[in-house]
Amino acid sequence: MQEAVLGQLYFFLGAVWFGACLLLVYDGIRSFRIVFRHKMWVVSAEDVLYWIFVGFLCFRFLCWYNWGELRGFFFLGLFIGMAVYYLLISPKVLEGLVFLLHKIRKIFGSIFRVIRHPFAKIGINVRWRLKRERKNVKIALMRKGHKRGDAHGEKDKQL
Repeated sequence: MQEAVLGQLYFFLGAVWFGACLLLVYDGIRSFRIVFRHKMWVVSAEDVLYWIFVGFLCFRFLCWYNWGELRGFFFLGLFIGMAVYYLLISPKVLEGLVFLLHKIRKIFGSIFRVIRHPFAKIGINVRWRLKRERKNVKIALMRKGHKRGDAHGEKDKQL
């Protein structure tokens, strides 16, 4: 009898821990959203995928530790774990993750700028050359008397 009660107690404590871990994963998603702004449909899609993932993990947890039996104290444990994590730990974890992601973004941004710099110079050079060639073509067409809409060679016939 005592082993059965202890098994259920361990299951309840595991559910509390599991709820806290699920919210930790969601804090990772929240911090990513803070650092990298998303459109509303992307946020919705992320939330749907997260909750599908949570549903799958809860099913696996129930099958692994409680032979697939739904118990009310499993959901109570999840709620308690999430509430305790959210109230006590989440603000500091979120702050730390946002700080870390900002640093990572800054590092990768500077690397990207270094890699992009030569290509930007090439693009500027190509645009400048194309602009110059366009001007030369315009001048050449004006010397021949051809403008847009003119019939080719009408000026030559008038002379």
